[in-house]
Amino acid sequence: MFLFNTDVDYKKYVENMGFDLTNRNLLKIEVLNNKSNLFYGDMSLLNCNSKRYYGMVETARKYWEGAKENNINTEVLFEGEFKVKEILLENF
Repeated sequence: MFLFNTDVDYKKYVENMGFDLTNRNLLKIEVLNNKSNLFYGDMSLLNCNSKRYYGMVETARKYWEGAKENNINTEVLFEGEFKVKEILLENF
């Protein structure tokens, strides 16, 4: 499951991730309790294979500091309970 904020255009997000929507569903979820954890990370920082070791370490630190803004490069990591509120797009 890949999560993103509803402020982002899902078509642009899917395109940026390189997904094909022909065999995926798009769901709107609701977090069920306040013990859930959400993290917003900048995916553009994950492309660091051409960097030397210390450059990768610095990039990893920046990633785990969290995303500064919510856009098509922002991924959401989630731990906790949720329920499906709505099926926005069903493609199976």
